Order: sequence, then structure tokens, then C-alpha cells
Amino acid sequence: MLILMPPIIRLLRPHQWTKNLLVWAPFLFVAGWRNPGAVPLVWLAFGAFCFVSSATYVCNDLFDVERDRNHPRKSLRPIASGAIPKGLAAGIAVVLLVLGLGMAVRVNQQTMSILTGYVALQIAYNCGLKNEPVLDVFAIATGFVLRALAGAVAISVSASGWLFACTGLFALFIGFAKRRGELVTLGSEARESLTRYSAKFLDHALTITSSATLVCYALYAISSSTALAHRGLVLTLPVVAFALLRYLLLVFGRDEGSDPDILLFKDHQLAVSLVLFVVTSIWAMAGS
Repeated sequence: MLILMPPIIRLLRPHQWTKNLLVWAPFLFVAGWRNPGAVPLVWLAFGAFCFVSSATYVCNDLFDVERDRNHPRKSLRPIASGAIPKGLAAGIAVVLLVLGLGMAVRVNQQTMSILTGYVALQIAYNCGLKNEPVLDVFAIATGFVLRALAGAVAISVSASGWLFACTGLFALFIGFAKRRGELVTLGSEARESLTRYSAKFLDHALTITSSATLVCYALYAISSSTALAHRGLVLTLPVVAFALLRYLLLVFGRDEGSDPDILLFKDHQLAVSLVLFVVTSIWAMAGS
């Protein structure tokens, strides 16, 4: 389906903007909807991350263009296929970066600083971190945590340690699942850095991170200060447990997981779980 999109749209990878929804997490778990003035600030922060993340995707495609041309699937990307010239792609990346940073400035200085840190992280990732096993996934997880932190500072609320722990562990789980999916799908055609992993290690990493994520979220939903103030939050726990197990089924049973952003929309049970989680969380936070 993505191949049918215009090249300029595929270049920006809007389907990966789902990652930036984490910017809304602090708003959700502090009942931010009670403060109408917070809504436009979160939208600006979300938009800033969408523009900047798209800029980093374009830069990543520019860095890897020669490698992508030898890849069975990535050779269809707009730059690798020649649908969009390198010069035009570079110009688009600059415009997106400027727009994103400009939106962050309109929120506050803290959001701007976090987004700048995110850009620095992406530069480090493309310049070497992505070639280092385990460290590459930790870099990805750090990007998720920065999104959540930006959502907190955008509406001037204190960032909970639970937010960082749950977000970071979940991001590690998704990251290792993506690596496993790529390794199993591509096999001998996988890039050299990916072959430094082994399927056995990734299986163990997924078991560890999924278990840690579920335990961490269970502790948050049952015994954190937020949970004690909003008892209904515990009802989100079975939804999270189901979603994690469903994802593991898709990863181990069907060798999926290489494209988590697409998988979220492709698998109806995961999509419903996400909606149910959000609705239940809003109900729980509004119940007191």
C-alpha cells in the first residue's frame, strides 16, 4: 500500500508518526484535558516531532542511498529508486527541520532543548550507533523517552519516573522485535550490522523486555501515586498484557515485527487494544 503513495509522501514516512503519539502520554495521565490551554501546546509539540522525525528519515535515506539500492525492499524508497533527486530531498529535510524547531520554540524553551537533543541523537545514530548491536536499540528507546519528556515539559508538568521506565522498556521491546523481524525476513541479505545479532539472542531479549515492561506497568497501574488517586487505572493492565502477548504472537508465530508502525494498523486486535487503552485511561483519570 505504501508503494502506491506519491514519492514525496513516502519520503516523509507519515505512518511512522505514530511514534510521536507518546508526546500525548503525560497529557493523558495528568488529565490534561481539564486544562484547555494545554491542548494546543501538545499539538505543537506533536507536530514539531513529526516534522523533525521526517527530516531525520530523509537524512537517513540520503546516508544509506547506495546500500538501499542493493536491498530488495528499500530499493523502492523514493531516493534509492531515483523518484526524488538527492538535492531536492536534502532541501526538503532542511525545510522540515526548520519548521519543526520553529514549532518547538513556540511551545517553550524546554521543548526546544529536548527536540534539539533528539536531533543530536539521530545524528549520532546515523553516524555510527546504528551499527552497534544493543546500543542501537537503546538509542532508539532514548528517542521514545525524549518524546514522552517533551510532552511533559510542553504542559509544564513533572515527568514521572514511571513514565520513563514504562516508555523505555516498551521501546526496547519494540526495537528488539524490529531487529528480529528484519533478521528473520532478510536472512543472508540483512545488512552487516544486523547480522551481528543472533535470532537466539533477540528471542531472549524480547522475553526479558516484554516481561520487564509488563511488570513495570503493573506496578504503575496498581501502586503508583497516580494509580492510588485513580483506582480505575488498574483496568488498563489486562489491555496492556493482551497487547504485549498479541505482539509476541505476531513476532514469534508469524515472523512479523520488522515494521511496527504498519503492524499497528495492519493487525486489528492491536489497533483495538490501543483504542481501548486510551478510552479506559481517560475514563480512569476522569473518574476522580
